[in-house]
Amino acid sequence: MKQFHEAHNVHVYFPNESLESSHVLLVYDPLTLGVSPSPDEKKKHLDDVAREILKWARDAADVKTEVVSVEKRWHEFVVGNGGTTLNAYVCLLNSWTPN
Repeated sequence: MKQFHEAHNVHVYFPNESLESSHVLLVYDPLTLGVSPSPDEKKKHLDDVAREILKWARDAADVKTEVVSVEKRWHEFVVGNGGTTLNAYVCLLNSWTPN
């Protein structure tokens, strides 16, 4: 979000998660040094940020869930120390090579 402000002078505000809202508030910051007084330039920056956020949303929508069976002998590695299941699983997959 900091990069949006640095590149476009735009603040991005997300609603509280408990609201379960998909609306995002974009605010062009008029107090930043070197901002453009042109309404068209401000609109361009807001549109650029909106496009990038929509791209993130599309990318996130491509996430899928998969159930993987793991032999009992590998369970301790999947669970990992302190219950770090995902990290242990990713490490196991990264170190595994098919025969």
